[in-house]
Amino acid sequence: VGSLCWKDLSIEDVEEYTTLSDYESKLAFIESRIQFPAQMEAERRDIVLDLYFYTLQFTENAGFTPDKISAAFSIIKQTHSESMSKFWPVNRSYKYFQDLLLRHSVHRPPYSVGLFSTHDVQEFSKYVSKTYVRHYMLYKYAFTKKTELALSTMDTFTQMVPVSFLLPLESGEDEDTYLQKGEDAALADLPPPELNPITAEELEAAGVPEDQREAILASLNARLEDISAKIEER
Repeated sequence: VGSLCWKDLSIEDVEEYTTLSDYESKLAFIESRIQFPAQMEAERRDIVLDLYFYTLQFTENAGFTPDKISAAFSIIKQTHSESMSKFWPVNRSYKYFQDLLLRHSVHRPPYSVGLFSTHDVQEFSKYVSKTYVRHYMLYKYAFTKKTELALSTMDTFTQMVPVSFLLPLESGEDEDTYLQKGEDAALADLPPPELNPITAEELEAAGVPEDQREAILASLNARLEDISAKIEER
């Protein structure tokens, strides 16, 4: 999988965006750089624009360099696109995000690039968990295709409903509480990322000189273990 750096935002785009100061001009800039489907409803387009705006706002506040800003933007964009089009559950969506992020966090050519530091991975993962993942059910609701079905009924007999079948009103839950419980349960079940140790064969296939493989192998695997431990602590 190639790097997503500069895939959707070029270095000129990032530099121009960071000079903008107000919300409206930033939204207009993002919209001018993204190709939205012609049939997309205005409400869904506004939701996506807000998602992209707050992602870029996070990257600026985190002090990301232009290449990191571009990659982070495309990681969120691709995660959201894949998740909504394939109707993934929240844990599958978050796992996909983690895979994309880790492929940009460890220098392991030609499989991944070391763009984000361990601290960047922690902060970006924490941001996505507290925003996109926490509101994932609402995104799915907004981007699920609606199908209307017209039904008509006719009573042919009368039957009494058993009293034991009816639940008291106080046992019910409002929609916000029900959705929040579902999101919290999904967050609790999110699996940690799976990081497989790098092998000498992979370094050989990547063209690393034989006399340097042992030192590079130890360094890369130590970094993988450190990233994995930091994310699990989150």
